[in-house]
Amino acid sequence: MSINHGAEQASSISAAQDATGFSLKQRATARFKKSPSTMFVPPRTITSTITSKAVTFSTAIAGGAGYHAGGIIAAFLDFEQCFFLASQQSDALAWMQNQAQQSNPAIASAGSSETLYWGCAISDTMAAMNVLDGSTSNILRIGKLPPMAAGGDPYNVFKSSLLQDVRLRHRRWCRPVAFLTLDSTRKTDKPLVPPGTPPEAWGTAGLHAAKVVNKTTPYRFEVATDVHQGRSRDGLYEPALADSEREAVADLLQYLENRGETDFFSGEPLRSLSTLVYSENVDLQRSASLTFAEITERDVREVDRDTLEPILFLLQNDDIEVQRAASAALGNLAVNTENKVAIVLLGGLSPLIRQMMSTNVEVQCNAVGCITNLATHEDNKAKIARSGALGPLTRLAKSKDMRVQRNATGALLNMTHSDDNRQQLVNAGAIPVLVQLLSSPDVDVQYYCTTALSNIAVDAGNRKKLAQNESRLVQSLVHLMDSSSPKVQCQAALALRNLASDEKYQLEIVRARGLSPLLRLLQSSYLPLILSAVACIRNISIHPLNESPIIEAGFLKPLVELLGSTDNEEIQCHAISTLRNLAASSDRNKQLVLEAGAVQKCKELVLDVALSVQSEMTAAIAVLALSDELKTHLLNLGVFDVLIPLTDSESIEVQGNSAAALGNLSSKVDDYSRFIKDWTEPNGGIHGYLNRFLASGDATFQHIAIWTLLQLLESDDKDLIALISKADDVIQMIKTISDKNIESDEEEGEEGEGEVVALARRSLEVLNKTPEPARQTLVEG
Repeated sequence: MSINHGAEQASSISAAQDATGFSLKQRATARFKKSPSTMFVPPRTITSTITSKAVTFSTAIAGGAGYHAGGIIAAFLDFEQCFFLASQQSDALAWMQNQAQQSNPAIASAGSSETLYWGCAISDTMAAMNVLDGSTSNILRIGKLPPMAAGGDPYNVFKSSLLQDVRLRHRRWCRPVAFLTLDSTRKTDKPLVPPGTPPEAWGTAGLHAAKVVNKTTPYRFEVATDVHQGRSRDGLYEPALADSEREAVADLLQYLENRGETDFFSGEPLRSLSTLVYSENVDLQRSASLTFAEITERDVREVDRDTLEPILFLLQNDDIEVQRAASAALGNLAVNTENKVAIVLLGGLSPLIRQMMSTNVEVQCNAVGCITNLATHEDNKAKIARSGALGPLTRLAKSKDMRVQRNATGALLNMTHSDDNRQQLVNAGAIPVLVQLLSSPDVDVQYYCTTALSNIAVDAGNRKKLAQNESRLVQSLVHLMDSSSPKVQCQAALALRNLASDEKYQLEIVRARGLSPLLRLLQSSYLPLILSAVACIRNISIHPLNESPIIEAGFLKPLVELLGSTDNEEIQCHAISTLRNLAASSDRNKQLVLEAGAVQKCKELVLDVALSVQSEMTAAIAVLALSDELKTHLLNLGVFDVLIPLTDSESIEVQGNSAAALGNLSSKVDDYSRFIKDWTEPNGGIHGYLNRFLASGDATFQHIAIWTLLQLLESDDKDLIALISKADDVIQMIKTISDKNIESDEEEGEEGEGEVVALARRSLEVLNKTPEPARQTLVEG
């Protein structure tokens, strides 16, 4: 009888990970840009697990807030450090552009087809800005600017700042259609007025250039704004601001001026923001949503429902601009762990799902990004899966907008960390979409889809569906192992690893020429690549038909070298397990594994490595010891020096594997001198090992010990048999076991106790020490 520790059973191992952090920032035109920040976290176990790392998408405006009230539209953009006045009148824009080109190019510009911003920076030390009453015009005064240094540029006087005092008394709407220009070479005022009759719906501005006496004189600017009684964009005059709204705007501007010292999430600042939120004026609501987006970009912390409820209220607004900024703010706050739970508890999923179905790409992008953040919290994942979000997420994963596609696939990945959620994702039709997107040109999309599919492939039922319906999956993953992105390479190998839990995929990966890229990853200097590749080849090596192709592909030497990865026991375990699998079914392959130096490397390391690695190494030696041609070579390598001590290991697995190797080596050996030499040493020698196993009371251990003893007795080596005959403690325990009364129907019970008794009696017969007649004989089955 041989004790065979052959090829292992396949195990699904998920390197499941969350999509990692995006920072989505909004420019002046409200176009959100993404800056990925990703990091691979390798799986920590060999058996089926899902390791996860939190995904954080941060969608926000990089400092834009607009205030529309009483005749002024002001937007401050911190990243530009400019103060802008805006115009939304197309024919006036052309005039403005012409005037700007003729004047100093230092006038800043930013905008889109809908809104064009012109402006110059305003001083940090500005004291006041007053909008004063007039019958048909208002005077906007900017005063107390600091003197310029000699040789300075007038435009450099201006810098980003909010005003300390804004009094808004005008109750009608006008829009400046041009901005102040400054020409330091002129000594007189020159009004700049658009040609022709002003359009009905808009105001015009009579603009006067500043009088410049010299470069050390403080500057004073005046802008005259004429009000034309036309109609607003909605066909009606904008409603007059309530006193509370005007006060809230003025207060908020003051708070924003000192925003570094202001807590916007409580007290008066939050009340001012809330006043704008619940206003019936959409421009004030826009301003509130933009402000929330700006402050949450800078300050992410745990907030209470008093902060979250106004933002959730804004999410339900029909205005696209409000939706976009509000979802950006909510996405920022959803980076915080406590906020993730609170947002869902306060009903945030429903409006976010509605926004995912918006026709506006920006709204989709922010809503999906927020969902992605929320899905990083375990308490939220099941709720999101049941909320109806998976269908829209799956559809948006096919979006033509790459930002939406990234966010959606990241969200789908975050939903793959539990059995139930994976099943709901499969039911929502996500698998074909994820497989299709493996060919995406975007690295992040590739990464999220590959990792999501890796997680989905943990489940045997899902692997069956993939095998039936996704014929190109393996080829796509093999192709991605040649990606220029290490994180994609890692996940492609890990996805193949999970698929290779099934025999079909073990063969298909080899047929798809997956061995060559796996070998290249195995020889990488990057630890995650090595780990993913060696884990994958371990599962592939389980199939007997793959043993020779893997050996012929050149894996043996690199695998033996990986045994020395003493700083990573996972790599060591996968490497030695692969070598064991490759040696399982062929004496020729066993010889090649031995010649590659596997046994000598194990002997050098096994006493100092982790228990998990010891278990795998001793199991591999036990497999190699099955070959009669290799036994003498193994004995000459001195494997007894490590196997005998390890039979007394604290690990039952290590004990059993070491004893199994000793048992396999005890059969059909040409020279038993090594057994005689090591009968009592090291660590009690073979005698001590037999004594411990027989006294253990464990039927399996007793079986191994008695079977080993029987092989030694049948060796016909007189010196060895003499040593055994003198081992009274061993002989007595053999007699005790042989005296056990085992009924025929229990012969195979008690973990083969009947077979153990039979082996004990056979051993005594060989020793010519037949026991006294048993009180009841064993009934032969």
